[in-house]
Amino acid sequence: MSVHWILAWMLGAQPSVNFDLAPYQAIPDDSEQFMELPVSMTVDGQGRLLVLDIFARKVFAWDLDSRAYLGSYGRSGKGPGEFRFEARSRRQGLILAWAGRIYVLETIFRRLHIFEEASFRFLETREFKPTKGYIRSWGVTRDGALAIKAQSYYNGPSYSAVILMTQGFDSPPDAIREIAPWRVDGKFTQQRDKSGRARYELFPFSPDLVMHANPTMDWFLVGLSDKPEFKRYGADGAVVGRVAMSLKPTPVTDADREEYKHIYFLKQANAKATYPEVKGFFSFALPIGNAGFLVGRVSPVLGKVRAHVVDSQGTVIRPVAGTCGENGQLLGANGRIFALQTDDMGEYTIAELLTGP
Repeated sequence: MSVHWILAWMLGAQPSVNFDLAPYQAIPDDSEQFMELPVSMTVDGQGRLLVLDIFARKVFAWDLDSRAYLGSYGRSGKGPGEFRFEARSRRQGLILAWAGRIYVLETIFRRLHIFEEASFRFLETREFKPTKGYIRSWGVTRDGALAIKAQSYYNGPSYSAVILMTQGFDSPPDAIREIAPWRVDGKFTQQRDKSGRARYELFPFSPDLVMHANPTMDWFLVGLSDKPEFKRYGADGAVVGRVAMSLKPTPVTDADREEYKHIYFLKQANAKATYPEVKGFFSFALPIGNAGFLVGRVSPVLGKVRAHVVDSQGTVIRPVAGTCGENGQLLGANGRIFALQTDDMGEYTIAELLTGP
């Protein structure tokens, strides 16, 4: 019997408003593999929640109805159908279920592994280079259009864009177009000295290009978070709507700076951080079914969530705040929102956010 935990997320002036968190079954203690760094998730046609973990090099599966743990798929290696994630970065792996197939992308190596959905039987591995940049996120619409957020950098500032493949993974070149053209995203710059060693300047909490698509919608959203708004695009790339929100700017605090000092990249790479005075308005915008969106930010180390529930027109309903734990985060799939949470021992659990009345 599943147990529903109530997380009394602190809501400032509205402490009586809570989110229900419906926990999924923990991975059994006698399992050979546990989650180490889950980064991406999808819902497939078999009614499963699939979670890609780039450290475990596995796809973990749960039943959506019972929330029971079903097992894991995939193996480590460099051959076809094998996962070779190496760098310590959340941005190097993505998973997507669509039309009876499961797609797993190694973004660094640009290798796309394709599996049969029902059995997870390996079908093929192929190169996937629809854009000049690294793919940071993706999603497919109800009509099968594939929306991609890409980032490009080498010697100078980083750039981001949203690319639309109107015929999905097999789109010919004339069916691939830029929706949000390449622009400086202000996240970091990279320079190389005479020896070829890279030096980085990071701009944490600065505005970001945010994109989300899922197969329950016939549109996808794109927003640059220097403004509290985003646009809705149809599967043909045309703008079909705009959502503007009454959100106030949030200053970068000393606590924010102290937390950011502990991110792995800043400690290990030849890098420094330069902080803006105020944060971008959001780093994620996740649909809540067809009723609205959860819009906000998750802090980079402790997983502190500061967000707002807004309706489909952008009216702010209520603020939300909580903590997912170290390296925890929120992810969306098919109009549902999931919290990847860690405890004091660093062990991950999954719970679904329920936004009832």
